[in-house]
Amino acid sequence: MRCVGYVRVSSEEQVSNYSLDAQKRAIEKWVDGQDDAVLIDVYADEGYSAKTSERPAFRQLRRDAAKGQYDALIVHKWDRFAGNREDAILYKSFLHRDYGIKVFSVTESSQDSDGAMGMLVESILEAISQWYSLNLAAKVSKGIQEKHRRGLHVGHAPFGYQKNDKGHLIPDAHEQMGISLIFEGYATGNHSYSDIARLLNERGYLTKRRQAFTKEGVREILRNGIYVGRVSYQRVWFSTKH
Repeated sequence: MRCVGYVRVSSEEQVSNYSLDAQKRAIEKWVDGQDDAVLIDVYADEGYSAKTSERPAFRQLRRDAAKGQYDALIVHKWDRFAGNREDAILYKSFLHRDYGIKVFSVTESSQDSDGAMGMLVESILEAISQWYSLNLAAKVSKGIQEKHRRGLHVGHAPFGYQKNDKGHLIPDAHEQMGISLIFEGYATGNHSYSDIARLLNERGYLTKRRQAFTKEGVREILRNGIYVGRVSYQRVWFSTKH
C-alpha cells in the first residue's frame, strides 16, 4: 500500500510549537507498523488554517490522487485534514469514492481502520473539532471587541506610533513628522501617492516592516481611521486612545 502523509500547522500553532516534524514522525511510525505499507511522500502546509481548503499542499495531494499516485492518506489527527464537517465529508468522499483512496488518522478512529464504529467516532470528533474552532473564534472576537471598547489597540502599532505594555498607542516623535508630511502633502492636492512615497524615502523614513514606502503604503495610511482616532472591527467603529 502506497501511503502519503499530510501535516499542517497554522501560524498560531507554530507559536505553540505544534511542529510539523512531530506529526511527520508519528505518521512514519504508524506506517512502519502496518503490513505491506510504504510511505512515499509527506505533504506539508505550514502557516495555513484548516478553515480553508485552498492550501498549497492540500491542493497538490488532491491533484496527485487524481493521477493515482497513492493508495492511502495518513494524518496525525482529523483536525489537520479539515476544520469543518462539510470539508471533511467533501474531500474524504472525493478520495474514497472517486479514487479508492483510504484515509487514516494516527491517533483517532476512522471508517477505514474500524469500520462502522470508526465512522461514527470519526464524525463525532470532526463535529467536536468544528465546535471548538467556532467557540474559540467567538471568544477571541469578544475579547478583541472589548479591547477596542476600552480604547486599546489590537495588533502591531501603525506608522507614527509605538504601543506600550498596556496596549495604548504612544506617538513616535520621528514618525509623527512623517505622518504630517503624508497628510499635509496630500491635502495640498499637488502630490500623488507616488510623490509622497518618494519624499518619505528621500528623508529616510521606513515602514514598520523596515522597508521603503510605496504608493500603496501611503494610500493605506491615508485611509486608516486610526489617524483620526477611530478603528473598525467587524463593521463596528470604535474610538481609540492616543
